Amino acid sequence: MKVAKIDNHQIAFETGFAPHHIVFALIVISCGVFLFQVSEISFGLRIAAIAFSFVFAIFLVSHRSRMVFDSNKQEVTISEGRLVQSLKASIPFSEIKSIIFEKSRLNNDGFGRYILRLENREIPFSSSSHKVGSDIRLEIKKLISLIGCEEIVIEKRMSSTNRINQSSQAIQTFDFSNVDPEVIELIRRKRLIDAIKLVRDQTGYGLKDSKELVEEIQRRLNSGSL
Repeated sequence: MKVAKIDNHQIAFETGFAPHHIVFALIVISCGVFLFQVSEISFGLRIAAIAFSFVFAIFLVSHRSRMVFDSNKQEVTISEGRLVQSLKASIPFSEIKSIIFEKSRLNNDGFGRYILRLENREIPFSSSSHKVGSDIRLEIKKLISLIGCEEIVIEKRMSSTNRINQSSQAIQTFDFSNVDPEVIELIRRKRLIDAIKLVRDQTGYGLKDSKELVEEIQRRLNSGSL
């Protein structure tokens, strides 16, 4: 990810392919060359194999994405393109709840990615294989001030097995004697999705953990133990 400032009222972030995309592309090309040299298949199939491998490799490394935050329009424009497709969308600043920095669990020396958290989805700036430099951090600080949202730092999401273990521990360590009355009210009104969102924002847990916590609170309410 790199910063490409346009003018005084716009901040742009651009991302491209990750290094592992190049490795994968070289493997695909190597497979195509190998198939081209195999004499057991027809010449037409060999030509098709080598052509497909080169086109697919170009497709892999042609990915580009861009986020432009415009203070005048009070919105972020997101564009994403590949060799044969492109997408573009605009999101008002008011829909951005927070900006997350997801740190790499294997290397905490600046490796990670920034994510826009909206009401019901998250949009990554880049892949977690990139190192976030000081220039990007500085612009992110300006961006947070511009939008008026908060920054949240979290560890990289765990595998499904570890998340199950963490979820059990989360329920065991959660203080059920101090549940937010708003969460209880949402559960009693059968607005479980809103309750999960609120618990997630309050605790910082993932969606699965927050869902299990809400289900446990609901079970305790129904049994009268809460």
